[in-house]
Parts: sequence; structure tokens; C-alpha cells
Amino acid sequence: MEPANGQASTSWNGDYKVAHVGLFDFTGAFREKRLDAKAFDAAARDGWHFIDALPYWMHDETCFAEKGFVDEDVAIDAASLRPYPFEPKAVLAVADYSGPSAAISPRSVLKSVVEKAGGMGFTAVAGFEFETIFLAEDGAVTVTTTYLPAADPDANMRYVVSDTRLD
Repeated sequence: MEPANGQASTSWNGDYKVAHVGLFDFTGAFREKRLDAKAFDAAARDGWHFIDALPYWMHDETCFAEKGFVDEDVAIDAASLRPYPFEPKAVLAVADYSGPSAAISPRSVLKSVVEKAGGMGFTAVAGFEFETIFLAEDGAVTVTTTYLPAADPDANMRYVVSDTRLD
């Protein structure tokens, strides 16, 4: 299927029933809507809208802007279409604002910074950092250890290191 308005093609072998389509907010959370296949095909063909609150949306579900929020045009990124691993016969697609919020949307800002760096002779290289802490504990330490003392409720969580060796 080639959409008339240049939006994303949804030809995913026709083997999906639902699509999870969304945008990233500035905290990195993926804010999505679940559309059935027919609605997704229409959104890809005719265009789609998403509330323009995401650039101002906090991780605790509050907004830091005092304004009225409205639906804004978004474009579905055809290259992002992939299987959605948490639901059978589902796909995932990422969209980007194409109206006024595009200038401050995280993916758009990243694209412009990478282009600017490229114009200056730099190449952007990125990767994931997975951080894990393995403890050889049996859980009893959680009963006897105070992580956030009552006298210091604003303190950061404290790391407790056991003298048990991990061999």
C-alpha cells in the first residue's frame, strides 16, 4: 500500500490485527495508542493526530506548561514499523510531530543535533548501557537494613554492599 499523502506504508504482509503507535516524550517514555489494523491503515494513509502535551509531560503524569492542549499532526515513521513482541499479531510504529511541537520533540531534536554534528565533521555513535547489580543475598538483609532513614527522608537510596563474595 502506498499512501497518497506520503505517510507511512503499512504493508506488513497484512499479518497483524492491531498496531501500537506512539511518540516518545522528553523523559524517554513511549506514549502510545492501540489501533486496530483498519484504523492504523487509515492513519498511515490519511494522517494521524496526537495531543501536543507530550513535550511538557512529566513521568508522574503531570504537565509543566499552563496552556490548552490540542491534537497535533504527526507522521508515522515507516522505517520504525516492526513486530510488537508483547501481543500476538501486533506491530509497533513510532510517530513524530509534524506541527509546531516538532521543533522540541526529542527525536526531532536528536536528528537536528546529529545533522549539525555531521556538518561539523563529527559522526554520532551511540549504544545502550545496561546496568545490573547482582547481590548474593537471601533477602534477610532487606529486613534489617534501612534504605531511607526517617531522619533523612529526602536522601537518595543507599546501596548496601555485603561482605559476601561472589565467586
